[in-house]
Amino acid sequence: MSGLFEKLYKVVEGSYCDIVAPKSILVAVSGGADSVALLLLLHKLSLKKGIYLVCCHVHHGLRKTADRDAIYVQRLCEELRIPFVLKKVEINTDSNIEAQARAARYDALNSVMLKNNIDVIATGHHMQDQAETVLLHLMYGSGSVGLSGMHEYQNKIWRPLLSIKPDEIHAFLHQEGVEYCFDETNDDESYMRNAIRKTLIPDMLKLYPKAVESMYRCASIIRDEAIAWQEYADVWLNQNGFFLNGVNWIWRSIFNGENIALKRHIIRALFNKVSDAELSFEQVENFRKIIESDRANVFHTVRADINAYITKERIHLYDYNVNWDIGTIGYADYEGEFGDGVFTQALDADKIAGSVLRFRRAGDRIHPLGAKGSQSLKQYMIDRKIDMPFRDIWPLLAKGNEILWVIGYGVSQNASISELTQNIVMAKYDFILPDGNSKKGEKKK
Repeated sequence: MSGLFEKLYKVVEGSYCDIVAPKSILVAVSGGADSVALLLLLHKLSLKKGIYLVCCHVHHGLRKTADRDAIYVQRLCEELRIPFVLKKVEINTDSNIEAQARAARYDALNSVMLKNNIDVIATGHHMQDQAETVLLHLMYGSGSVGLSGMHEYQNKIWRPLLSIKPDEIHAFLHQEGVEYCFDETNDDESYMRNAIRKTLIPDMLKLYPKAVESMYRCASIIRDEAIAWQEYADVWLNQNGFFLNGVNWIWRSIFNGENIALKRHIIRALFNKVSDAELSFEQVENFRKIIESDRANVFHTVRADINAYITKERIHLYDYNVNWDIGTIGYADYEGEFGDGVFTQALDADKIAGSVLRFRRAGDRIHPLGAKGSQSLKQYMIDRKIDMPFRDIWPLLAKGNEILWVIGYGVSQNASISELTQNIVMAKYDFILPDGNSKKGEKKK
């Protein structure tokens, strides 16, 4: 084993230990220098550590030489006695081919990983790939998330060669006498990343020979800071919001009191509660400006099917997967107290006979205590400023379409105790309310 092999192997082994030593690895191999080098290094690692190693080649079908590359990778795996999987994908060439190919490639890799119950996917991205990513995001006006580049390990994608220069990889393969495939589309500068690689980076290296290393270091610094911001934003959400069973909201006034940088991270962290997708800068800014405005009771589409509803007090985010638990009501003997009016309420036992705990239905009405007559439940909720996103999941004690108790807000005249009441029961609601009221009747704010 050459000295360069040993050097690169130690980098991969160290990275492997850092990601808590997965028992199985799916290595993505295109046939190019980077992925072939990674395959060789992981082969040695698998023999030493007892790792189950599988190779996957994704066949995009975009080049005449695509079959050649697939055959090369398959034969290399046969020589190394590594299980080989060929995954063919179809690409829509009418739109951004680079983006389409990347999405199809990762979809294919993820499907193989899941089917074979493999822990992580390893890719051959190296230091210059990181520099290209940073430059690409910089030109597109990205924030810290984009400028932090690729993570060494994130979402089960492992990039153990990220700190290695491409020259070292080529020198390693040359010393080992290993051939590899060349993708001729890498010379096509109509693709943005190729243009950066072949034009922009060489000019930068002429100005400063360590430009690639410096961009790699810069991305690492920004990534650490972005992670810190994300962690802080998550803490902020837990302190100033409510997230349970698809109900997601934060306090608007507290949000508006924060600095603009934190606001952006809070919005991204809030969105990540309901989606794995990333928001663009424009989407974040549009959302932030609406929150900061004087407008209230506003619907706003944040991204695709993810909508927000902004009230005077709260910022709600919908994920359309609300699975709210209605809770339970228990009954106890009356001991002279009327209850706290939130979770406990003294009621006329005869009037509520046959009632059930449920969510609202069309036609529901209530006769508020002390009012001259009944009104629609919808109007009752509006009058008491129950936020629209809460109304369909608010717990109600009802008999038919007659609402007897809106938990946490008020009891009906038709369930209350009067001078004619003969039997009194103490009703106790035992769950948290969608607006954050706890079992103790304390509002989270």
